[in-house]
Amino acid sequence: MERVRVGVGVLVACFFALSFVAHSILGWGAVQGELTEANTPAALVLPIGIAWRLGGAAMLIFGGIVAQAFLARARKEPVSMFAPAPVGAGYLAYGAWAWVASGFEPFFLILFVIPGALLALACTR
Repeated sequence: MERVRVGVGVLVACFFALSFVAHSILGWGAVQGELTEANTPAALVLPIGIAWRLGGAAMLIFGGIVAQAFLARARKEPVSMFAPAPVGAGYLAYGAWAWVASGFEPFFLILFVIPGALLALACTR
């Protein structure tokens, strides 16, 4: 069972890193285009872009934290789940809220609820 938990943890870490690419590189281009098309003032687009990229950076950082913990666990090193567990709980809580608030848009279920739940389960002993 430990190997499954480690595998799930590493898989979720990779998913977070890929989410960074999709969010910050591909996603921002689409959002910026929509904002431009809506004639959003540049003074508003800049802070939205900065915050958007912070979200992407957080995804990459969370992926690194989770990967480090689960790779150490795979090497049978003593490692605390103090850092990855709240990442999983945060993704799960945010995703559940966003899923409900969006009228049950599957996007939030797939990108936040499921990875958060899997990570939370993988952090158990």
